[in-house]
Amino acid sequence: MKTYKTYILTACLLLIAFTLFAGTDWNVTKNMFRYQKDVDESMSADDTRNMATICYRDTLFNFVNFQGAGDFSKVVVRKIFHTGTQPDFGWNYQKFDGIPTLGHLEGKDWQPAPVVFHDSLILFYTAYHTPSFPNGNTRYAVYDPLNNSWWSDGIVPGNNNNGITSHGMAAVVVEDKLCLVTHDLSNNIEIHWTKDLKTWHHFSTSTNINNSNGEYDAISAVSAPFWDQNSKRRSKLVFACRDGNKHPYAFEYYFSDDLTLTQLRTTAITTDDAYSSVALAVGTIGPDATSTGDCIQAFLKRDAQDNSHIYHRILRYQLKNNIWTRIEENVLPQNSPKHMWASREIPLTVA
Repeated sequence: MKTYKTYILTACLLLIAFTLFAGTDWNVTKNMFRYQKDVDESMSADDTRNMATICYRDTLFNFVNFQGAGDFSKVVVRKIFHTGTQPDFGWNYQKFDGIPTLGHLEGKDWQPAPVVFHDSLILFYTAYHTPSFPNGNTRYAVYDPLNNSWWSDGIVPGNNNNGITSHGMAAVVVEDKLCLVTHDLSNNIEIHWTKDLKTWHHFSTSTNINNSNGEYDAISAVSAPFWDQNSKRRSKLVFACRDGNKHPYAFEYYFSDDLTLTQLRTTAITTDDAYSSVALAVGTIGPDATSTGDCIQAFLKRDAQDNSHIYHRILRYQLKNNIWTRIEENVLPQNSPKHMWASREIPLTVA
């Protein structure tokens, strides 16, 4: 039986200031997202510094690094769930204004990094620096679904380059390893991985990503299948971010038999335009005929405005057979009154 992946794409409009969740019900005739859904009208784009979304036990968890008055951030959590049945269902949410057990968080534009590991929802975040950790520290908290609370937060050790200047951060499980990818102001990319949250291993790499314009950059990471040189089906780590020209790039790594991280390739998703955000997802999007087999989807948000308003166009690119191709199917058409729009300020997330 053919399996279709369904995605939620989140963004934020600056002037209208609400979160958009772009359709999870498919228009089978035209192969397109049907609409963008207003879930929360109270979201402030000015104070929302970064966000991440993940699906856990059939519920979407949207984590926002929210920085209002003062020098510290807080994590605002929205649990998003649908009601009814396809094709006529709606979206509801529950908002939790902060996670009290996280304590003082760094006030910079750091990126929350949720992951589901061993059936537990884990959130990585950047804590404010302390005398013991003068450069700040990356910590994690584990979600208790019975009490809707967070507990046993720990520290990612030996994380010297991911201090208070760290911005981009994404977590994903590759085979049996939890991988945390970080990107700091010095353009260092580090991959931290563990099998048990106790013993951590660190891998630094040079991506030639030079954000000379001084902008932080968010990271999107996924685990995807591939065939190795021995024709063995395995999983690889794929993460994406932008270069100094605002072009999105994808970086692919896998774990060799001796658990060494080995780079497969680096590819430009596109260099035809400037983009402010990239969000990755894995799977077939049906009934798009070009989306079959093992595919990676990249949703890109253009850096420039596409009309007389502040809105920026969202596009879809697809990686198949190691080639990125722009695919407009399943994305609201360019000339439709229901464009797939977002603001520039907040990175896209997809789940």
